[in-house]
Amino acid sequence: MSISLHILSACSILAPIAIGAIYLKSLSFVLRILLAFVILMGVMELTAGLLNLNKINNLFVFHIYTYVEFAAILLIFFFSYDSVFWRTISIIFLVGFLIFSVINNLLFESFSDFNTNQRYLEGILVILLTTGYYMSLLKHPIHRYLERQPLFWLASGWLIYFAGTLYLFLFSKELLDTADISWWNIHAILNIGLNMIFVVSFLKGRRV
Repeated sequence: MSISLHILSACSILAPIAIGAIYLKSLSFVLRILLAFVILMGVMELTAGLLNLNKINNLFVFHIYTYVEFAAILLIFFFSYDSVFWRTISIIFLVGFLIFSVINNLLFESFSDFNTNQRYLEGILVILLTTGYYMSLLKHPIHRYLERQPLFWLASGWLIYFAGTLYLFLFSKELLDTADISWWNIHAILNIGLNMIFVVSFLKGRRV
């Protein structure tokens, strides 16, 4: 059951790739950033899977994935914020995250280790970014129907995913040392849900 769930989680990235590609011409600039990101996700999922099948350490892929993921999320929020303050915060977060990640790779977690510290920091920063987005909606309610706004779906999806996996990544090293992989079912379910949110975002954001 667990293995099939993880396979389903990995393959679920194909859904937003397909929907995004179909509506590519009608997507906004921000959603094209999202499409580029999910395509890279698909490539990295495939790479990690092939390395795992050949018994090769694939943890370096997750380091690269985290850099790409955080950069994509930050760019999407940066171009969506209407607040100079939160745009400035986004730049500060990016610089701080990159500095922390490089130091972490050099001194604490090499590319052959699971990037617990990096993933945990990313989760905290993304939760703060989504909070900033919700605050801007409260101060400047420019959208009458939020359910029609792709960024509202994205922010909600990322908030649920990173809040749900925050402590899972914090204790990931301890969990990896055990034979029990049932804890990782939480990540698989949340990942599938996030990929479905990407699909909804593409459908909501296409211009017809």
